[in-house]
Amino acid sequence: MGYITIGVDIGGTKTHLRGCLDQGTDRDLVVRTSEWRSGAYDHDIAGLIALIRRFAAGATPNSIAIGSHGCDDEEECAVLQQPLSNHFACPLRVVNDAELFPLAMGLSSGIGVVAGTGSIAVARDQKGKMHVAGGWGWVIGDEGSAPGLVREAGRAVRLHIDLGGARSEPLVEALCEAFGLNSPTNIGTAIAKEGSAAALGRHAPVIFYAANEGSSLAKRVIDEGAAALTQLVHHLMLAGVPHKDIVVGGGGHSRPASFSQCVLPSNFQSFRGDSSGHLPRQAAGFRRLRYGAATSHGRRSLRGLNHLSTQGYPMIYRSTIARQPDQFRHTLEVVGSQLRDFDLVPFEKGTVVVTGIGASYEAAGVVAGELQRRGRRANTWRAVDLMEPGDPGDAIIVFSVGGRSIEPIAALTVHSRLPSLAITNEGNDPLSRAASAALRFESGPDSLPSSTGYTGSLLAGGLLIDALCGEDSFNWNDIPLIASEV
Repeated sequence: MGYITIGVDIGGTKTHLRGCLDQGTDRDLVVRTSEWRSGAYDHDIAGLIALIRRFAAGATPNSIAIGSHGCDDEEECAVLQQPLSNHFACPLRVVNDAELFPLAMGLSSGIGVVAGTGSIAVARDQKGKMHVAGGWGWVIGDEGSAPGLVREAGRAVRLHIDLGGARSEPLVEALCEAFGLNSPTNIGTAIAKEGSAAALGRHAPVIFYAANEGSSLAKRVIDEGAAALTQLVHHLMLAGVPHKDIVVGGGGHSRPASFSQCVLPSNFQSFRGDSSGHLPRQAAGFRRLRYGAATSHGRRSLRGLNHLSTQGYPMIYRSTIARQPDQFRHTLEVVGSQLRDFDLVPFEKGTVVVTGIGASYEAAGVVAGELQRRGRRANTWRAVDLMEPGDPGDAIIVFSVGGRSIEPIAALTVHSRLPSLAITNEGNDPLSRAASAALRFESGPDSLPSSTGYTGSLLAGGLLIDALCGEDSFNWNDIPLIASEV
């Protein structure tokens, strides 16, 4: 069956396993953590071993790296690592799951901040010593986590009622509906009955809903949660941990664009780093402040995880390249199917503005150039420039693999009168919702540097150009064969 490199991301709610076989193919498995983890030490070790064995499906593990929720110091990591190392005859390492985030962004070090089923900030100093802030559990801490937000929302509602506030306040109504309550005075009992962080955290989306409905209570709860996460980083700084790279992520909030990309930058701007290269403008004090959405926690973090114990990271990149022929076939089918029923009229006349961030901006340049070659007026704009009011053109096409970049979303908001098209990987993202139309290309999980995300963007762009301008002499169905030959 060959060999397999395995990464395991153990969260409070779900466990995500990713494997790379020696022939270059990937596999994934996501299960609820409660399916194998009961809290009894011997049972949990046996359950994790069985889960990894089942995932390997007969292949021999040649390295295993694990990021685990609940391993909040080096001793706890060692307690889990030792029996697993005794069982598996390969390099194996266990770290806290927050340590996955910097690795997932291609960084060798940095502060990882989890805001999911729990909240914790973890980093290592220059000597490799582990430093932790937070991770106290939802009963007494974990501010900024999903259950922490719900708990604090309950407190805010009770205080609001005690002070004579109206029942019609959106957060009061939202929590009562979520918990099935006739009276907000029973919110404390309802929260206690949930019994676990995962169960309580599932109600977090209603807080963001209430904030969107104009709830000042909900907005304050969200702001205070973000400020609490910032304080965790301050605690690590006081311990002397380098803080030029800070990566925030977690799967506990279903509205990461609202929380991570909009609220957190204004809270983290008090830190000072070396440059502002990759930042939202309001957070330019960092060298890097990056965000992992819910999918990032599951997918991207597992790609970086293998760097912990082996040289598996380049292997993951090679495997991503190796699966591109099959991915191209899928993208051709998915995009072609959408274009058959797509309303092209808003994009057929006038000047088309094409934009994106990073690799997506490079894809935008290729698409704009090809439109020009076909006789269409098209220009490439940087998303940050497109955020300014004005008259850039007659329609906007935005490329973004994840669909969560702040600048393109802001640009579409500024130019909401123009028809706009978002071209993203999965389609169900903030950018696609902000645009008047959307195409998804489903290129699957990507590696660092970008590979399938970039080529998927180009393929979707090429098919769109043919739909707008008429088919060229090139046969797109030849792409998978050409890629396999390369």
